[in-house]
Amino acid sequence: MNNSADRDYYTDNLVEVNKSNAVIASENIYNAKGALLVPKGAQIQPEVAQRIISHKLAKPIEDSISLAKSVDGLHLPQHFSQMPTHPEVIELFQTKLSIDILANESARLDHYPLLNQKLTVLSERFPEIYKKTVFGAYLSLLLCQERGFDDTKTHHCFIASLARDLGLLHINPEIILETGDISGTDWRLLQGHVAISYHILTLIPNIPEKVMTAVLEHHERTDGFGYPRHKIEADLSEEGQVVAFADMVIALFYKYIFGLGYSLQALVPVIQVNAGIHMHENSQAALRLFKTLVKPMKQRHSQKELPQLVARLAKCHPMIDKLFNDAVVFNSDLSDKYLNARLRRTTQLINALKSLLITSGLDDDLLIDWISSLDVKNATESDILEVEKYALMLNEAIWKVGELLKKFVVVLQELKISEEERSKYAAEFSLLNALFNKLKKTMAN
Repeated sequence: MNNSADRDYYTDNLVEVNKSNAVIASENIYNAKGALLVPKGAQIQPEVAQRIISHKLAKPIEDSISLAKSVDGLHLPQHFSQMPTHPEVIELFQTKLSIDILANESARLDHYPLLNQKLTVLSERFPEIYKKTVFGAYLSLLLCQERGFDDTKTHHCFIASLARDLGLLHINPEIILETGDISGTDWRLLQGHVAISYHILTLIPNIPEKVMTAVLEHHERTDGFGYPRHKIEADLSEEGQVVAFADMVIALFYKYIFGLGYSLQALVPVIQVNAGIHMHENSQAALRLFKTLVKPMKQRHSQKELPQLVARLAKCHPMIDKLFNDAVVFNSDLSDKYLNARLRRTTQLINALKSLLITSGLDDDLLIDWISSLDVKNATESDILEVEKYALMLNEAIWKVGELLKKFVVVLQELKISEEERSKYAAEFSLLNALFNKLKKTMAN
């Protein structure tokens, strides 16, 4: 799917919003040469939008329109209270603690009218993204409180969480709503939402610099494999890492809780696997929160489903072991022959993966022997929970190995080597990728 590099799709989104929430020109809208395009009071209908899109404007369209209804300090907590559909989450969100924290911070949202406008458009055009945005902002608040942040730093994290994905409103909606695999070109366009979100904040008077930094860093990782600037932990702000961590947890929540039907406590082993990606302090704070606020983990698989799960784990254990070892050899061969900054990072990632496999018990033959020999007909709830925790961690480890393979693709593209050498490494990588796909398929079946 192609996208014009200079096309701004925000006006298109305003047209769609206008169908249910009047979008009105709050002043005359002129093009860059001073010609009147839209008079004050006109609604942003399709024909009006076409005039706007066809010209370079004297000022951004968002500065010249108003919405009949807007997400503000009053509506945000109301939306929040209506969002949860998972019973454990409903109970968690009904605590006085969460209501008070969100209400206090939301009241300060009205200091930033443009942020209200963008959130309103996001809520109506991409309701699922808006829902995740608000969930992430709430989780950021809890993390800030658990970590003992002061009011100012907490406010910065909250506003940055709400603003982090607003750049998506300026990207082709067809790409945003794509559910299948997307092209490399479209993926780079999606990554551009970070810079766009940052630019939106530059248009908001009195927005704190820390908020802008946090938004710019909300896809960065401590290991240097984030984007857009591939920063490492020493160069990252605490605020940005809180927002990034909350964003990651929300993604895990949708994957395992809503997607696969696990109880909320099942996120604990998954967070443990991902500890350190977004500052160790955030993982520890999240684990303390789960221990305090979330009920004990409930088994997801029935006694009837357990044999199939055990069989999959028994098959996957030697496969991920071989895949990891082969990846180590592949990386070592490249590193011994070529100097490349990306290879230093793949080596760091491999070391982190090795540590993960050891600390999680995923490379423990005794543990998999116990799982394989488990009397599934007479397994206790405690036994089943241990098997499920292993499965959750293995699933995340497989995903991490997949991330490593993606980094190898970038390394191979950047190396200045002969075609013969490139073909050799491409063939070796193909074997790695084939084993990875087999591992994923085995785990899914």
